[in-house]
Amino acid sequence: MRFLDKRNGRALRLAIVDTESGEKVDGKHLSPVAGEGADDRVLWRLSHLQAD
Repeated sequence: MRFLDKRNGRALRLAIVDTESGEKVDGKHLSPVAGEGADDRVLWRLSHLQAD
């Protein structure tokens, strides 16, 4: 899947950004955790991801 700017059709690059500092974060530092709405399936996936 790609994301485009509706106004001009240009491709967009998504970024992971620290919510406090506003700085970009390299994906190798990303650690997914379950959110409030996480169901059993999400919890299972995260438990298997963290086991690797």
